[in-house]
Amino acid sequence: MIMRKGLALMLAVPFLAADRSRSFLAGASTREGNDADASDGDAGVGDGTCAQDPAGAAGGDGSCPPSTEREKPRDDGGGDGESSSSSSDDEEWSEDDGSVNFFTRENWHTSGNNENRTVLDMWFNLKCDEVFGRGPRPVPTAAQFAESIRLYNSIVADEGRRLDASAEGIHVGIEVRQAEDKGRGLFATSGIGRGTAWRDIYTKTAIFYDPEHYRRFILGLEVEMACDVLQWAYGEEDDDERPRMAVDLDEATMCNDGGREGGNVGCDEGDPAMDCGRYEYAMRDIEAGEEILCVYAHFDEPESWEEMGLE
Repeated sequence: MIMRKGLALMLAVPFLAADRSRSFLAGASTREGNDADASDGDAGVGDGTCAQDPAGAAGGDGSCPPSTEREKPRDDGGGDGESSSSSSDDEEWSEDDGSVNFFTRENWHTSGNNENRTVLDMWFNLKCDEVFGRGPRPVPTAAQFAESIRLYNSIVADEGRRLDASAEGIHVGIEVRQAEDKGRGLFATSGIGRGTAWRDIYTKTAIFYDPEHYRRFILGLEVEMACDVLQWAYGEEDDDERPRMAVDLDEATMCNDGGREGGNVGCDEGDPAMDCGRYEYAMRDIEAGEEILCVYAHFDEPESWEEMGLE
């Protein structure tokens, strides 16, 4: 699916060679991956490895323990890597002919970049570019979503925010398949009439107010699922304007961005028949086989990443 806008705004140009421009750091215009067959990928979802230690195995219950280790700091050749490279970086940018990938690990000099503090740190340390570079990403199974929900529930202390893995959040017939030039996408299996509630907004949405909880969640997932979540997650503000991270842990997370002109689901707050705090609706008739397209601009708050110290 198209990468969440919050991530893409962290980079100004497309990040992954396997993606077109939802660039890894999430513009509403970049995509999830070139999704060729993922059969040659042998790490991550379903193989029992954990995000914080791809070489290690998950526990007997399939869960991954929280990370307590820090990656050894990179040797930048002495001195402050950020200050010593600033002038040369400016020269490199001014002379960029497109032949250099500036978004490799070696070109980032953020404070604490080996401590899995920011989304970029986790992305690079988990080698998510390699995960997406293998080809088309597979559709997560119901069991994988359920395990993600179990992990989320074990981290979040507020019982009111815990999720029921058995609850149904999608109320129309959909299938997930590869969408041309986008990666995974949602398609209607039968016609959906205008005004039909197609999904609950928060039934399967993991919400994080504490950035450390979000980090623990990412590092507790299997590697490939962790990389998927890093791409799917988006920033929000609640009714009190508090920043938070959110990620949908069901098939709705693969809804691509159609933009304000092309989106066909959402909610009209001026329509008394729509409960915008609870559901999303078909904003026009959607035909069988048509892709369901969200409008990321209606819910994504890119500033939340920085406010929570994740950018």
